[in-house]
Amino acid sequence: MSKTVTITVADGQKRLKVPHDISRNLLETFLQENFIEGSFCKGLSRCGHCKVRFVKNAPYPSARERSFFSAEELRDGFRLACQVRPKQDYVVELHFGKDSSMEIVSDSIVCTDKETDGAEKKEAGKLLQTETYAPDGERDNVSRGQRRKNERTFVAVDIGTTTVVMQLVDAVTEEVIHTVKFMNPQRSFGFDVLSRIQAAKEQGEVLKKLIQNAIVQGVETLRKQRGCGAVPELLCVTGNTAMLHIFMGYDTEGLGKSPFQPVSVACEETVLDGIRTVVMPSVSAFVGADVTAGILAAKMQEREQINLLIDLGTNGEMALGNREKILTCATAAGSAFEGGAENGIYGSDRIGAVAILLEQRKVEESGYMEEATICNYQGKAVEITLEKIRELQLAKAAVRAGIEILVRKYGLKSLKEIDNVYFAGGFGFFLDAHAAVKVGLIPAILEEKVKAIGNSALAGARRFGKDYLRGKEVAKQSVCMERISSFNLAEEDEFQELYIQYMNF
Repeated sequence: MSKTVTITVADGQKRLKVPHDISRNLLETFLQENFIEGSFCKGLSRCGHCKVRFVKNAPYPSARERSFFSAEELRDGFRLACQVRPKQDYVVELHFGKDSSMEIVSDSIVCTDKETDGAEKKEAGKLLQTETYAPDGERDNVSRGQRRKNERTFVAVDIGTTTVVMQLVDAVTEEVIHTVKFMNPQRSFGFDVLSRIQAAKEQGEVLKKLIQNAIVQGVETLRKQRGCGAVPELLCVTGNTAMLHIFMGYDTEGLGKSPFQPVSVACEETVLDGIRTVVMPSVSAFVGADVTAGILAAKMQEREQINLLIDLGTNGEMALGNREKILTCATAAGSAFEGGAENGIYGSDRIGAVAILLEQRKVEESGYMEEATICNYQGKAVEITLEKIRELQLAKAAVRAGIEILVRKYGLKSLKEIDNVYFAGGFGFFLDAHAAVKVGLIPAILEEKVKAIGNSALAGARRFGKDYLRGKEVAKQSVCMERISSFNLAEEDEFQELYIQYMNF
């Protein structure tokens, strides 16, 4: 029988005593006592979300904790709840991370023709001035004036693994009326897609209700922002295949193991809170509806030019083609390209900083550096450690190898035949093309062809939603799924060889 000690949680003048089983870590106890919704990394000690401070006689810090906290913080008693297993009574303070607001990139101009100049590109990335919305609260702010009650609207929804973004859209003009954003409430079940898939095997209904309830509350917030009570005619939902499986309540078993068979990748219609809801079609278990939406937003299926779409996050998803055919693939990217910020530092900042350090020869081509350093990048103090460099090397090598194989399987003779490279999402918008070349994420020949197109998933959902209201067949014809195919990058014989080849900077 396990021994139990008492943990006293100090909150200002309040003191709350809770029993703690010494065989568990402190995070497990806090989860059980509902002090915290969870960590972003499912207790893997990656996110630093579960910070606590031991008021006195703090346990000896682990190596992982020493990498998260300064020497002064460690002396002051800061630790990670997922790392410590208290064997005696303690008094602790909770310093759990708060959900941070993330900038939403405007995609009112999704992409332009090959001749796009710098001014147009800058306009494509202006930031929306919107209200932040969280599922446990709401803001009432009609930023664009009160709308007519008879106005036809629908809601575009992008379910990201980390963040959910929703837009109220004019069904006639496709104008964005209001935007709300919030952290995906499923985050307490794990930060990455694989953790979510695993959690959904056991608690799928819980995860489904979490995201559906959050979206329903998001709709209510949009309606109040709009200043009238009219119900949107449609919800148009996009996201990666795993997020959509969870949303629909599908079994995720087939997404987590070979041969990676999804329950369905088709366009599906359902009803959520009395509102007609359409889920956009995905391509495969690896390539989700967010990529389908990106293809639609970039008008790849309409153009003669050969375009390459790159959407980087915890997965790196790519699409290459034109109106004749489009080929897609995806690769795991780990934490190097994650959209969430760590102390205000994003993945794009780290790439920019590493590019500078490479130019200064403080980082070798192999990735070796003598010691961690702080690099000033665009006014930000970006800490670069050997661990962060290794994470970047693993991620960029996978993406670079993916581009190479994608080009060959498509049938292009060389990279020169690619006319445009579209970087999608917030990460892609803030990523400097020269820095991407310097670290080896993309080949130098593509640098001048790069265009940032913002949240292409949301832009594609707006277009698909507008078409869907005109008729299912109209929407089906607009996306042309029969021209889009995918392949499993990991099963390609040359992938491992190229992956190793592109590991160095």
